[in-house]
Amino acid sequence: MSRFLVLRISLVAFSAIFLASWAAASDLPSAAQWQGKYPFDLKPGFYENAALRDAGTRMLGAKAYKDILLGWNTAAPILAEGGTLMAWSCKPHDCGENNQATLIDGDAVRICIYQKSKITWYVPDNARPLTKAVTNASPPALAKGCNFQTIDEARQSLKAIH
Repeated sequence: MSRFLVLRISLVAFSAIFLASWAAASDLPSAAQWQGKYPFDLKPGFYENAALRDAGTRMLGAKAYKDILLGWNTAAPILAEGGTLMAWSCKPHDCGENNQATLIDGDAVRICIYQKSKITWYVPDNARPLTKAVTNASPPALAKGCNFQTIDEARQSLKAIH
């Protein structure tokens, strides 16, 4: 195979990957569309958005995405601040010990899951999830799990665990 052909194939593959990631980022749910709505108010639902589902599945795995983000359907209205969105939900009848928040900031998706007294942030630029046990001695930013009332609280939690 000639060097030119290898270079050409590499360039085509790189372009396809770049365009796919750019398209996925621009197709994430928008603040204008979702502000004040519940994740299931529009069709397709917030967590059924293809770009969000792809990003979430890469971070959590398909089973956890389905069980938690699609399955925990007790939810609060979605918050928007500038271009940042935060959606929150919990496991029905067990919100205190099983809740999650999804933060979309531009093209970055970050997911916080609180289960079994552990808070875990899934962040795309980290090779591994960031996990910390929540105890009575935990800092206030971690004490409520992922049950955030504001986008700023979510950011403080991520900063505290980082």
